[in-house]
Amino acid sequence: MAALFLLPEAALYLASARADVPEAHGHCRVLVLGFPGRRDGMPSPVQLFRMRVAQETLERYACSTMVLSGGRPHSERVEADDLAAIAQSLRMTGPRLILERESGSTWENVRDSLPSLAGPDHVFIASDPAHAQRARRYLCRLDAELCPRVHVAARFRPFESFWYQWLSVWWSLLSAARDAARGGLI
Repeated sequence: MAALFLLPEAALYLASARADVPEAHGHCRVLVLGFPGRRDGMPSPVQLFRMRVAQETLERYACSTMVLSGGRPHSERVEADDLAAIAQSLRMTGPRLILERESGSTWENVRDSLPSLAGPDHVFIASDPAHAQRARRYLCRLDAELCPRVHVAARFRPFESFWYQWLSVWWSLLSAARDAARGGLI
């Protein structure tokens, strides 16, 4: 039983373990992956978590642009618009915002954001570690040239947002198995 709970923590730690990328300072973009807001219109804890990861990355690397990705796959609200509102509430006024408003899944977040990711030397994907790692796999599949310059921007703090991240690890594992069955998107 302990392994059931500790395995996701170990996976999150490994997924978020990243080397510092000093050459990215000032030459980067941050891709924030969408997630639905709450039904009452308030930001979900997952959206807030991802935007805080994006904020930390922007501050650390002085990235000039943030791509907010997400359509309306689960509600009438556009996820990218909700993320932009959160950016404003967090006073993230420095970076230029690009909104991708059509995607309905992680694969589509990455695919539909690719045109906006062209240009910078480095791209950071802001989400929880397991989800960002899956999005990085997708991006590498879609654009092999950009792949070496794509980094997971995810923080690991033991047992932070435990249930959300625990579910994310298992969902990512299921998604990897599904992708493999559909033709090897891993």
